[in-house]
Amino acid sequence: MINSNIVVVQYMEDEYPITWYQNVIRFSEEGVIDLGICGFSKEVAFINIRKMDKESIKNFGSMVVFDITITDEKCNDSQICFNINCKFNKADLKYFKNQYGLETMEGLENFHNLLEDARQKLDLTPMEHGVIGRFEEPPLYLTSREKD
Repeated sequence: MINSNIVVVQYMEDEYPITWYQNVIRFSEEGVIDLGICGFSKEVAFINIRKMDKESIKNFGSMVVFDITITDEKCNDSQICFNINCKFNKADLKYFKNQYGLETMEGLENFHNLLEDARQKLDLTPMEHGVIGRFEEPPLYLTSREKD
């Protein structure tokens, strides 16, 4: 006898790797920003801010997102993703304020645009299996603008 009250639900699930590029942007004498490029959106989704030393490179794997999972039109890392243009993004401003001092969606968008400019200038692209690329010296330097 077959139980007709059983409902079979099939979830659509896809994984996309994050390709990390280390030492992309220097923002202080010792500080660098690594960029994580999303395999789904092909844009900067995550960053890693750290000191440019061997110890932080050694701990890199425990500090970053290596892939995202999209299940039924929802991304598992949508709340901590910088790419507010992605259709799955659900940026949590509380997270971005605590982690990066970004208090508004406009500030988050401006910072993402800066990261995207860096990605495009260096032609950084996601790789099929997600890899870690490293610049020996950061090719870009973040400086503050002088006020007139």
